[in-house]
Amino acid sequence: MKAIHFLIMTMFFLQGCRSFNSTPEISDSIYQDLVLRQGEAKSYVENREQHLELSYEQIELSRNNPKEYKEKRRQLLKAKKSLDLARQAYRYINSRMVSRKIAVRKSYKEAYEKGKEDEWSTSEDYKTYQINTKLREAPRVWIRGTKGFSQASSP
Repeated sequence: MKAIHFLIMTMFFLQGCRSFNSTPEISDSIYQDLVLRQGEAKSYVENREQHLELSYEQIELSRNNPKEYKEKRRQLLKAKKSLDLARQAYRYINSRMVSRKIAVRKSYKEAYEKGKEDEWSTSEDYKTYQINTKLREAPRVWIRGTKGFSQASSP
């Protein structure tokens, strides 16, 4: 009888040690990288907003000088475009964070149900993410006269 009681208590103890993590994205390296990028994007948006405010102030000061006004107006339009692009990048990172959070929770839940909660995220996923990020952020400027350009344009 004591052996059965001991066995039941041991089973309860082992089940109690295995608990479901309600926020597995905190330990996901891709999600953490997106959190850092979100902070950078937010500060860049704030910087661009301040730059736009300064451009508005400068254009008001240069109303009497047509040449200076034209230049300041051009700078104002550049500042508006820069702010729009910064906001777009911020929204993109936010949507990537939400989709990553959903994917991480789904994969963690599936792994937890199979009893393999330690294997829900691999380092290979992070390496693939880093490669994709590097390629996405690579400059897209080709110079005429280079070997790659001349071969691609020849018939």
